[in-house]
Amino acid sequence: ESPDVSFALQQLTPPDEIYQTALAQKPAIQAAEYRLEGSKHSIRIAQSAYYPQLNLNGSLGTNYYSTINRTFRQQMGDNFSKYVGLSLSVPIFNRFSTRNRVRSARLQRDNYELQLTETKKTLYKEIQQAWYRQRSVLIKNFSATVAEVNRIPKDNWEMTTRGSGYYHFIRNFIKNRNNHTTSDWNCIGIRVIPEI
Repeated sequence: ESPDVSFALQQLTPPDEIYQTALAQKPAIQAAEYRLEGSKHSIRIAQSAYYPQLNLNGSLGTNYYSTINRTFRQQMGDNFSKYVGLSLSVPIFNRFSTRNRVRSARLQRDNYELQLTETKKTLYKEIQQAWYRQRSVLIKNFSATVAEVNRIPKDNWEMTTRGSGYYHFIRNFIKNRNNHTTSDWNCIGIRVIPEI
């Protein structure tokens, strides 16, 4: 007596959905995005040289001489010095070094944008190739099953381990193959699960 058989169709996840998930999780994509963000900040840092700079500095000091006939404490108090300074630098002409640094930072940003785009395209291509390879394997396995069904006469089919339910399922699928949509062919990986 042949066991009862149930069928489970393996639905392939669409490649665009896999791609969206990979964009959020793949470290190479995240690293490229962070490099791009950093390059945008580098532009602002380079542009800061266009603005005037105000510097505040100060110092405290004292000294001690052993040749003077005064105590250490007296000398420290007498030789104590203080200094506070404020300076303003206005960039007038620096031989275009600021302009060149800003341009270099912008070129670096553009380069990182191209790298990110290239990384995304490569990822999408890899996902598409893997998806089509898997789909091809499933179709090949299904075709082998169809060939097996066509080779075994219906009278002998009852004696096989798969049972008549599988035979009728495959026969109906083949008979109506022109009515199947692309999504049907994306889920034709058939697993036969004997129910014991």
